[in-house]
Amino acid sequence: MTLVSRNAFLFPGQGAYADGALGALRRQRPEVDDVFAEIDRALEAHGVPAVAGRLLGADAPTLAELLDGDPVLLQLALYGTDVVLYRILTGAGVQPDVLLGHSLGEIAALVAAGAFSVGDGAVIVSERTAVLRPLDGLGAMTSLATNRGRAAALLAVMDLAGLAVAVDNGPEQVVVSGPLADLDRLEDVARRIGVALTRLRSPYPFHNSLLAPAADDFGRRIQHVRQRPLRARVHSPILGRAYHDLDDLPALLARHFTMPVGFQDAVRDLHGRGVRTWVECGARAALTSLVRSIVPGVVTVAPLDGRRAPGETLAGAVATLRPASPPTPAPPAPSVAPAVTPPAAAMPALGRDDLVADLREFYAQALEYPVDVLTADAELEADLGVDSLKQTELLTRLGERYGFGALPDDFRITELNTLDRIASLIVRLTAAPAPDAGTTGAVAALPAATLPALGRDDLVADLREFYAQALEYPVDVLTADAELEADLGVDSLKQTELLTRLGERYGFGALPDDFRITELNTLDRIADLVRRLRPVAV
Repeated sequence: MTLVSRNAFLFPGQGAYADGALGALRRQRPEVDDVFAEIDRALEAHGVPAVAGRLLGADAPTLAELLDGDPVLLQLALYGTDVVLYRILTGAGVQPDVLLGHSLGEIAALVAAGAFSVGDGAVIVSERTAVLRPLDGLGAMTSLATNRGRAAALLAVMDLAGLAVAVDNGPEQVVVSGPLADLDRLEDVARRIGVALTRLRSPYPFHNSLLAPAADDFGRRIQHVRQRPLRARVHSPILGRAYHDLDDLPALLARHFTMPVGFQDAVRDLHGRGVRTWVECGARAALTSLVRSIVPGVVTVAPLDGRRAPGETLAGAVATLRPASPPTPAPPAPSVAPAVTPPAAAMPALGRDDLVADLREFYAQALEYPVDVLTADAELEADLGVDSLKQTELLTRLGERYGFGALPDDFRITELNTLDRIASLIVRLTAAPAPDAGTTGAVAALPAATLPALGRDDLVADLREFYAQALEYPVDVLTADAELEADLGVDSLKQTELLTRLGERYGFGALPDDFRITELNTLDRIADLVRRLRPVAV
């Protein structure tokens, strides 16, 4: 199965400032003045001085000057740059599939998704810096050229309880935060064992429990900010999931002060979901550089990397990205089972070793991975970056391949984390007698040939009954327009499983390659999919 190539827009935080870049961009793009006018109006209404005049002129401060003398202005410059680049790119027709912020950059990502206005985002950034002022001198941050596991082991061995692995940026870069004295001790030992390090110019120990008092104050200060419905998917490397409209975003932003940033895990997760193009909505190219170290071979674009004039780099970025934007899909032909899934009747009986070998070939072809990396004991998520959604899809296809049908009710994806364990599951399920048709919890799958033709209203009614039985929900709550995840709490893993079962129920087989779970978030939309895919109209 070929994954659809998708775009992720990255919103950097600390360090993403290039001297003079905003002023140079302003001379070419009206979006700069537009965004900073919105920022200034909100700040002045909040009692904070305007920033456009200081950041956009010929005498704009350097990064060193901002770090030493005006951290509030620096944070607003980073935030404003992120929002400006997002507005320029989307205005040119480049639409992202997912937004991913890094620390401070999560505020800009949420604004880009419509959760807050540009002005409210600026107020949040301003308050974020204001609550930290009383903590000057509390601690700092150090970047280590090592991995998360080794860094955590080093902190444990040295008994440095005040330090925390604050940011996991990639295979060979983590950031540790904590008290200055403890960082000094850590850096001394790191040098002696050959671990390269850099003391960051951060005045505070972000993503550390030391900032808990500031987090509480920050939450109180921004709880009044109006939260709006999300118009785009925002994946949080701090929460390890996407934001939802039911989230209390001001409260979550406050928790960011003390929670670690799992940037590496977030990139692997999104890569497993088909993201192959990564775009930096900020100055420099720090995040795209990290992405290449985590998932080599992907396309990365940094429109304001500082190597060429902003107009030249932006034009090149748009030319690169437009072809990657998803085209308008043509009406699909009836779905066909993927080539890697022959019918169960055609599968020869396999011994245990042959079964594992067959699984390796199946997963290699489905994931487009070399067979060599798919060893029997390789952890599918931890080692290979295959997220639980993809694992469930492949296990469902294995049910068709080996003839054991639906997965058991007590199935847990976390327990089937290697091919060796999956082989054990297949041996167990193919040796067991088929479950009785009346088994509790099973939703009857009607053969396509016997399913009566249904009108649109009847189809929605049938879907409501199907989902109500499968989820054990009252039919009344499963209205045609209820959001499956946001309103009813049905996660994407369960949604994918049920859609796969609908393919059997209505006879359209496998889901199309361009399938996106986020677009099938109501029964009304699922009804449209069924009508489009089923070989015989319903």
